[in-house]
Amino acid sequence: MRMRFILCFCSLLNFWNSCSSQKQPISVEKIYDSKIQNYVAKYRNADPAFFNNEKDFWVQYSSWSVLGIDDFGIKYVYDFEKEDLIRVNGLYETPKKMILKYDFTGAIGFNFYFDETRIGWLTLGPSMTSTTLRVVDIEASTKDEKTFNVPHSLLEIEPIIVNTTSLLFNNYLLHVDGRIDTLKVDKTTTFPADGDKVFMHKNAFMIDKYSGQKNPNVDASKTNPIDFNQIEGNRLTTRAITSPNGKTQNYRIECGYRNVWLLSHKSNPEKFCLYDTKSDKLHPFELDKKIFNLDNLSLADPVSSDETSPGRDVIFSYFASMNADNLYIYVIKNGIEIYKVSEYGTIMK
Repeated sequence: MRMRFILCFCSLLNFWNSCSSQKQPISVEKIYDSKIQNYVAKYRNADPAFFNNEKDFWVQYSSWSVLGIDDFGIKYVYDFEKEDLIRVNGLYETPKKMILKYDFTGAIGFNFYFDETRIGWLTLGPSMTSTTLRVVDIEASTKDEKTFNVPHSLLEIEPIIVNTTSLLFNNYLLHVDGRIDTLKVDKTTTFPADGDKVFMHKNAFMIDKYSGQKNPNVDASKTNPIDFNQIEGNRLTTRAITSPNGKTQNYRIECGYRNVWLLSHKSNPEKFCLYDTKSDKLHPFELDKKIFNLDNLSLADPVSSDETSPGRDVIFSYFASMNADNLYIYVIKNGIEIYKVSEYGTIMK
């Protein structure tokens, strides 16, 4: 009887310790403050035509800020770890308009395709029935583009980039050589609707259906708030991201790298989750509330409900990126501060 009591007590103690450890905020390191070291101002004299251009776009990826010109491509990468601006051979001679959707915070990173050091995006093609995929490899400093001729039956469907030679139109896989494969899909598979965010990685993508709504009324038995989709052979498999500890619909996708994705809470700025697609597990964690709070974040004006943006009531947004080891979270208000969470893999152990 005494042994049973000791075992029960130890089990309760371990459970309490695990729960209490989850509530401890994880330490962060500030690696950049634009009020102290503004790299844009630092390099403005070296390339004033570029850094004074209001048409530039900015994408956060890995430990970089990727900087480009809307119609021509990627020109620079700023590496925050090395504190170095790197010129990239990613500009195209022919201007082509990007096909990108902006959310109400202005973020565009979710419209890009990522594959290790390669970044891709779609542009308008040479005709009404074509689209061109442009890809820049940051580390190799190379660029490539391929034009897809889109059949009339697929023109009304917004494509998803799944690799550098294939686009996905619902369950139809269009290859650059014109071949079309019809993928088998799961019963739970749904395809992006207006207002959904799609995050594209190699042969896999996330669909975030309620990113602008703080607490959407969702029947989880009928609708997955966030889907992870993966192409395996001739099949498109879908996995709902679920959590036993909270409502997944109260989180939104921020970014991903390889098999790990970062989610942020839409009401509590200090709360985040990591989702591992290999283990199919969600790992919640918290960061320093003194840093990650509404007072330190730039607030967006609430967007009124209409046909194109139903019920968007999230008033703050992060920019975030990650590589194999670290998370980078951009706190934006009267400048940019970047905080690094080192070795995030420990969160998932």
